[in-house]
Amino acid sequence: MIKKVNYLLVFLICFIVLASSAVPSFALISDRIEDAGEEQIQTEEVQTMDDRIRICTRRGLHTSLPENSSDAVTAAPSEYVSVDVKITKDGVPVLMADETVDRMCVDASGEKICGRVDSYTLDEISSFYLREGSGGSTKATEANVTTLDAIVRTANGKIIIIDVNFSDLDEVLEIVNNDAVRQRVILRIDGKADRIIDKLSGEDKVPNIILKYDGNIIFGVNSTIKKAGESGLSLVQLGTKNHHGVIFYKSVENKIKKYGLTAVFSMAEPYNARRGDNVTGWDDVISHGFTFIETDYPELLNNYISSCETTKNELKKLIESCSCYEEGNYPKDLKYEFDKAYKNAVETAGRASSNSQLGDALTALSKAASALDSAQNESTAASVFHFSAGRIITVALCLAAVLGAQIYFYKRRQNEKQ
Repeated sequence: MIKKVNYLLVFLICFIVLASSAVPSFALISDRIEDAGEEQIQTEEVQTMDDRIRICTRRGLHTSLPENSSDAVTAAPSEYVSVDVKITKDGVPVLMADETVDRMCVDASGEKICGRVDSYTLDEISSFYLREGSGGSTKATEANVTTLDAIVRTANGKIIIIDVNFSDLDEVLEIVNNDAVRQRVILRIDGKADRIIDKLSGEDKVPNIILKYDGNIIFGVNSTIKKAGESGLSLVQLGTKNHHGVIFYKSVENKIKKYGLTAVFSMAEPYNARRGDNVTGWDDVISHGFTFIETDYPELLNNYISSCETTKNELKKLIESCSCYEEGNYPKDLKYEFDKAYKNAVETAGRASSNSQLGDALTALSKAASALDSAQNESTAASVFHFSAGRIITVALCLAAVLGAQIYFYKRRQNEKQ
């Protein structure tokens, strides 16, 4: 009977010693799950950042209405709308993209009209009818050439980006540089940055400005960004004819971030870096840090942005669930990859990112988390059967104690028999 009790004692001691080391692992996992909610505060802080992709409808909704018409501006499904301004013979800013009226205007009988905008008075040009869309068709619409003053006063809450030549700036400022409309317009001036800054720095109050550079010289790009930043502006537009232009350098993106600027990109030729005005083109330029996109297809771009938001929400949920991996005894290489993926995911979810960037971050973080899970499961399983030095010594001492007891009882029985 004593022998059986001793064997049972040995079995129980060995089981307790081997199984006890697994307890810290399970307890640690439980602690992580309980602490997972604490990271949500930091995630919420990321969500409060301005991570919007802004859309500007170029020349109004001219895919279905005459470009630069009052109806096209009103119908634009975006917060920002760009218009082109030229000056009439009597000094009035009107909406027209070209220096001439040839492409867009016909008379009441549908006959083509030719001539420079500045060769007609306001009364004369207001009697012209605009052609459909972007012109080219001889069919006249009921829309007339409209004035800048009428547009900025009836924009229905939209912010109007005004494309204007530097030589015409004074006439435009007379219309927009007042408290009633100043906050609802942005000037995009075709001219040298130095002249623009010098001109407007003398004004007490001026509208917002997009400082623009079209070219492929890195010095010109960096100089424009620096001037915009040091002048207290918030918008800079970069364009190039080169598909692999310098405006897409990482150093340029970092410089824009350094000055806290928003980068504007127009999908209009010829300075669109040969990107198509489509999902592929939008995804590419947004991936390079351009978060203010001027497009001819605002509705499609808005659909693309909605898909970005869907992917971003999935990424944020994954980030929240991954906070439980911050602590734990994981293999160093796997933990390094996870930390890198986690950091990138948080940064990507906290800014205006392309769908491809969000998708890549989602895949990388999911893969890294799965690797940690696999490592944790293997470690937990191995810990139950791992014979460490401490365990071996403990078992040896227990066996020695049992063996000593066996010898003691054996000698005692022998003495009793004698």
